[in-house]
Amino acid sequence: MIDSIVKNFSLYSQVLILGRYQDQIDFFKRRYEKNVQILENVVDGISLLRKIDLFIGAGGTMSAEAALIGKPVISIAPISFYVEKLSYKMRIVKKIRNEKDLTSYTHKIFSKIKNEKKDFKNNDTLKKYKVLGFQKRLFEKSLKFIDSMEDPIVQFKKFI
Repeated sequence: MIDSIVKNFSLYSQVLILGRYQDQIDFFKRRYEKNVQILENVVDGISLLRKIDLFIGAGGTMSAEAALIGKPVISIAPISFYVEKLSYKMRIVKKIRNEKDLTSYTHKIFSKIKNEKKDFKNNDTLKKYKVLGFQKRLFEKSLKFIDSMEDPIVQFKKFI
């Protein structure tokens, strides 16, 4: 799946790969270093996520965080985690399991973003809120998702 992203998007998009473990980082460097940027050091995840246009992950914490701040998220995880299942239900994460669908959906997302960035340049209201319409809709969905959750502090107080 990563090969497909690198092959189809690295020529006109900046592709960043963040490995969790050193052996993954070493593998990514050997395989892709000429075509993508491999992040080797600890990064501030939220700051990074705020700057990206699309997040493709394996259904973990950063996928959830990206979705909750309104970023388009594609999960390529071979299994589904509990949080990920909730994210699908709220339609803030798209689950994709094959290269063809991944490439097609990624093109679709980039096309939407490109068109909205053109509109953004000519719209003072969008500039004021610093959000693209597509991301705004995702952000609104994520807020609805957050509002549907119980407040852990209230639950903890009931427990004690």
